[in-house]
Amino acid sequence: MKEEQLHSEEERRVDVWASLFSSLDFVGLGLGVLVLVLCVSDVLLPVPPESARLQQQLEQLAQERESAVRSRHFEPRELLQRSDAAQALLRGTLAGAGTVPQVKDEGAVWPTSVLAALRDEGNVARLLPPEDLVAVALHGAVRLTWRAAARSNVAVKLLEILRAAPGGEYEVIIGVAPTESTWTDSSATPGTLFNYRIVAVCADPLLAASLPRSELSAPVTCGSEADLRWGLIHADATAARFSVERWQGEGFIAKEFRVQQGEMVGAIDPVSGVDFGTGMKLESIRLETETSQRSVAAVVFDAQGRVVLVAGRPQTVQEMREITSSIACVRLQPAGNAPALEVRHRLP
Repeated sequence: MKEEQLHSEEERRVDVWASLFSSLDFVGLGLGVLVLVLCVSDVLLPVPPESARLQQQLEQLAQERESAVRSRHFEPRELLQRSDAAQALLRGTLAGAGTVPQVKDEGAVWPTSVLAALRDEGNVARLLPPEDLVAVALHGAVRLTWRAAARSNVAVKLLEILRAAPGGEYEVIIGVAPTESTWTDSSATPGTLFNYRIVAVCADPLLAASLPRSELSAPVTCGSEADLRWGLIHADATAARFSVERWQGEGFIAKEFRVQQGEMVGAIDPVSGVDFGTGMKLESIRLETETSQRSVAAVVFDAQGRVVLVAGRPQTVQEMREITSSIACVRLQPAGNAPALEVRHRLP
């Protein structure tokens, strides 16, 4: 009996192990079939297109945004900007009200409150140039002042200042920070009129592609005054003395130069570093005598040689007299091919 029990127990153990191994075979077979099905499905069932994945992502984001809108945790514009998948729609929507119906078609995706915010004029991008551009002529420079556009609601990266000579094309000469409200053009040629305009450059990465710059501001025309002036003080047969003034900051700085024939009028001051050069070369000095008639006031005397008084003041009459004067004729040659210049100075 004991041997029969032992044999029966051993047979039961063998049956259990056999059942276990057979079950594993079925599991393995099932896994293999599953793997095969997945492999076949990748071939037979294509991956959802990009638009479908984008739609799924938008739907998920819409649920998150809807929850945030209900809790009033974010503003509608900020909710839109938080979605990377929605940047393309946002870019077109903020560029103009005409693209709002495109977003409205996504009614299942975009919350009603967001759509209402997009229809609001305050959510339409307005990148405007500065206003009230004014130009003031300085000595050797033109000072521009302006005021930021009150209705602009797009972040500005910088302001580009454009300049054009009369009849020429506008060119950007400098970019200044959007917080600036004045700039001085020190490269303006004295005596030449220039046209100036300003344009705002977009700083919003979502709008830069469709709205990179604003329109040009209203133009303004101005020219700078001369920043250099000079005059002949005295001359003799061999040399002449000139006074040269150069504009520096808020006023003129003067310096005298004694120039001989063949030398340039003015030079760089080695102490201050100010350039007093005029570009003029003293070619020759010619002294002449000039006779002219001049009306002078002559005092009236009586027969005894006394001054005649009228109301306590000497009586005078106008007389024509011949006056002889010494004139210094200084011939100067400007730089380049400009015609020579002759300056006449009456000597004392």
